[in-house]
Amino acid sequence: MGRKATVFEVLFVASLSAVVCCHRRSPGTIAFESPLSRELASDSLSARRRFNGSLLEKRRYADQLSRSLLLAEEARRRHLDRAPVIERRIREVLVDELLRRVRREITPASITDADLTAYRAAHPELFEEPARTRVGQVVLPTAAAAESLRAELAALPVPERLTALRAAAARASLDAPTRDRGGDLGFLDATSTHVPAAVLAAALKLDSLGELTLVPDRGRFVLLVKTDSRPAQTRPEAEAREEARRRLVTEKQDRAVEELVRRLESNHPQRISDEELARITAPDRAPSPEDE
Repeated sequence: MGRKATVFEVLFVASLSAVVCCHRRSPGTIAFESPLSRELASDSLSARRRFNGSLLEKRRYADQLSRSLLLAEEARRRHLDRAPVIERRIREVLVDELLRRVRREITPASITDADLTAYRAAHPELFEEPARTRVGQVVLPTAAAAESLRAELAALPVPERLTALRAAAARASLDAPTRDRGGDLGFLDATSTHVPAAVLAAALKLDSLGELTLVPDRGRFVLLVKTDSRPAQTRPEAEAREEARRRLVTEKQDRAVEELVRRLESNHPQRISDEELARITAPDRAPSPEDE
């Protein structure tokens, strides 16, 4: 003969059934629109595992869900869901979820070999990496100061020269971003855009490790030293194709989103006139849930 259910277990099953089944609206009752099973399906894996752990955990979860649904229903009764700030949050969540689903429809499997071949032809830099030169700099206010430092560094063996360069940059360089990292400009090639054109041109002419050159730039004087280099190389085919596939997926996802927006705009044209826009003034305070 089986074990008799405890009073607690009987009450739990009854309340659980109420949460699951009570989603019909009737006058004077609270409508639990999301059954417990649906709520569990949308929760995290850790929460679902905790729920399955024991009857006590199930009881706790059901109680928390009932509390949440009751409070949400009371918020709707007070028309909080109609407040502009709440409507905005709901709209943002809906938009994020829609875009996530549109993007999810474009998978890596949708990229064909022909797509990859065409992408490779259009983006050779993805497969062929150019030679790169790493350079350190010290930016100084006068030609005399730059020439003095150049002579000081040139007198040192290359290893000591590179160490002295980093120390001089940290101590005296006028360029704050590179000063904080010992004058390092990083690896440069002809496509680099984060350094002035004159400095880049001079840096790429440096040949041997530790070679120095001095460049006037916008009223200041830039002492450059070659600190490292990388030869041109071809990326492994498999690695390059995966990168191309990833980029193609992103591009197709972006196009899918734009096509959806254009289609919606065509089907539901909406445009506010300039005259109407001119009459609208934004409030000068932060929105709150109380805004109606």
